[in-house]
Amino acid sequence: MKKRPLLIDLFERNMQLIFDFRDNYKKYLDKTNHWNEPAFTDSSMTHKQYYDELIRISNTEYSEPQHNAIKTIEIPESFLDQYIAGVNQQYENLSLIYDEVKRRSNLN
Repeated sequence: MKKRPLLIDLFERNMQLIFDFRDNYKKYLDKTNHWNEPAFTDSSMTHKQYYDELIRISNTEYSEPQHNAIKTIEIPESFLDQYIAGVNQQYENLSLIYDEVKRRSNLN
């Protein structure tokens, strides 16, 4: 597969994961009422703060204009490998968090 179509496929995979995660994370927080508890053991950020920031960032990073840009803007070939690696790393990181949320809330 050429690099551009691969990047588009991975971006769309991540977009689906992020929106699924957002929905299920909200369900988890509504179910457990952990909104004001720390989201991470090494941070004072609450689940509500993390969720709000997740919404804000994902609405920007996975907006329709961003999706169109990934498909149409010229990206030098030398940068495609870096973008692909970054998208894959983001997917792995979010998958770990999502798996933990699913485990804790039985959202499987």
